[in-house]
Amino acid sequence: MSAPLPPPSEPRAVERARPLPPRRRRLLADVALALLLLWAGGTFLFEAHGAYHDWRAGALHHPTPFWWRLGSRPSQRWRRCLTSVDALLGAREPVLLWDPGNDFDRWRWAAYFLPHRDVVQAGPQTPSGSVVVASSRSAPPGARRVAGESWCGLYRLP
Repeated sequence: MSAPLPPPSEPRAVERARPLPPRRRRLLADVALALLLLWAGGTFLFEAHGAYHDWRAGALHHPTPFWWRLGSRPSQRWRRCLTSVDALLGAREPVLLWDPGNDFDRWRWAAYFLPHRDVVQAGPQTPSGSVVVASSRSAPPGARRVAGESWCGLYRLP
């Protein structure tokens, strides 16, 4: 059995129940705020550097899928693309995702948005005549679009 708890009048019980002193609470709050500001500043500099680099290269800034969040523009665009293509595929047909960069995060987002399908990375080893999902920027060379929008669709490999 465990030892009985000391009565509340004993100094030990009162010592343990005492909250942190105001100076200590203030120090913890200041440290938490400083860490939050450092994180926000670092994230801002990372995004600003990417945008500046892309601007100098003459392209629009597109954050990588690793930085996407639910409800953000890129993830919603990817969701619209996948849902429009999902309706065009057969019931048990897997989604072949054409991504030249072999980006794991883009594949992960596709698997998240289409939980009822198998999402497979397509690449140069994909058989000729297969139908793959791709955006217009990363369309397979020589493939023709068979369905979907101009910015995202199904492409048949040559």
